[in-house]
Amino acid sequence: MYEFVGCFIRNSSDLRYVISHVVKQLKAQHIVYAELTIAVADYLEHGMKLPEVMDCLAEAAQQPGIHIQWIVDLGRMQGSQAALDLLNRILTLECEHIAGITLGGSECVPSPQQFTEVYHLAREHGLGVTIHAGETLGPEYIWQTLQVLHVQRIGHGVRVIEDQQLMKELVAQSLPLDICPTSTIWNTMFPTTQAYPLKSLIEAGVPITINTDLPTFFDTTLADEYRYIAMATGIQADTIFEMLKNGFRYAFLPQEEIAAYLYDLEHAWQQLVHSF
Repeated sequence: MYEFVGCFIRNSSDLRYVISHVVKQLKAQHIVYAELTIAVADYLEHGMKLPEVMDCLAEAAQQPGIHIQWIVDLGRMQGSQAALDLLNRILTLECEHIAGITLGGSECVPSPQQFTEVYHLAREHGLGVTIHAGETLGPEYIWQTLQVLHVQRIGHGVRVIEDQQLMKELVAQSLPLDICPTSTIWNTMFPTTQAYPLKSLIEAGVPITINTDLPTFFDTTLADEYRYIAMATGIQADTIFEMLKNGFRYAFLPQEEIAAYLYDLEHAWQQLVHSF
């Protein structure tokens, strides 16, 4: 379904149309900062040119009332050389709104070791590094990722729950999981809401951020995700607040910007608490 829908985005007008609606939905949720993942290689395969894709991303980042940065999914399934070539091309264009890279798609192949040079180059140029890992494959895959790619965040990663030592490592490194509850449950990695390990991860001290994965596909919003986990797990408001703060703490932003966002969030949260 993802590939089918993507076939209809063939030029910059199509991409601008999609992005404008995404931005509109984010603003409707009162989101002030977002890191959006885009699989750039998919659009290039459909005939778009890289400079026009980057222009679309830059225009979106200029939207008033919200700060948008982009995480480029370099395309795990295309292989490490294709990922390296694409990253080099993006770096040449010097798009300042690209905050980081990731590898999405199937975790089965190829192995993290093949992307060592890609991640080294990204870090060398000041980009944040994350990866989709530990949703379908187990803890051993996350260990490999930590050891060879030195990521700053892990997308999904919920199968760390199977390895106590790995959870301790994430706590020690203050390395967060960017979890997507609705997506993971719909993908049947955990058969029921009760089986989803969010509460256990929190109790173990693993840093958590809440995300939407593909919100249109899974009929969700970031607000829905927070509402859902609160109802499903019974976690308290102070825990919700910590995860909200984590969204800023672990963002690919300068520390002074993170501090400013946290200050504003604290003020807004206190007003909300007082109103209740």
